[in-house]
Amino acid sequence: VERNEPGTPGELRADGRGLFVRCGDGWLELLEVQLEGRRRMRAADLLNGITITTGERLG
Repeated sequence: VERNEPGTPGELRADGRGLFVRCGDGWLELLEVQLEGRRRMRAADLLNGITITTGERLG
């Protein structure tokens, strides 16, 4: 996904377009996610229930 924002690998960003994670040289859009102990769900559904803080990281 083309995004012109800086970030560190593993960093999450959420906006009206979706949920993104920073990779080595760009951003990857997450279409589905699975939280530990939970069922897989669409990223949009996750974003309806939680708030992603700028700088929050995977892992």
